[in-house]
Amino acid sequence: MNISPEELVAKGFLRGGTVYPDRTPLRCLNPGALREKWEGLFRTEITRDVQGYAVYLMVVDREVKKSGHAGKGKAGFKRRLPSEFSCLRKVIAGGLPYRGDFPWKHRVPVAMLAGTVVELWVKKHEDVQLMQNEEDELNEYYRGEWAKQGWTKDRTRRPEWPR
Repeated sequence: MNISPEELVAKGFLRGGTVYPDRTPLRCLNPGALREKWEGLFRTEITRDVQGYAVYLMVVDREVKKSGHAGKGKAGFKRRLPSEFSCLRKVIAGGLPYRGDFPWKHRVPVAMLAGTVVELWVKKHEDVQLMQNEEDELNEYYRGEWAKQGWTKDRTRRPEWPR
């Protein structure tokens, strides 16, 4: 389901960053380490540091792909989003079939390998419950391809929510 930048701003969201394709080849910087660090294929640029409770949207070509939240723990938006995308590098390096949380670790690696640009939009909340409620409502409403709410238990796409 599509949304324009103007609609996002009207809903209280601000552009918080972008995930861009990167020509740097995928590589592990510390092979065999307990927590391997990977780089390449894409880069996450955060342009707005939102502290505290925040809901974010991942948008590709005006289509909402996923909603999430940051700020429930120690990681705010600026730390959460690069980490969320960075974990995909090891998944991609493992090759097909992609393993892990469905649909995130199955669908997004394909998009990253295709050079997809992802807009990151963020909205601050004063209360953890309001943040979690909005995340749930957004994922249920948009049923994005990268969110579990966009899929049935047998991994077929759910129809769009009627407007």
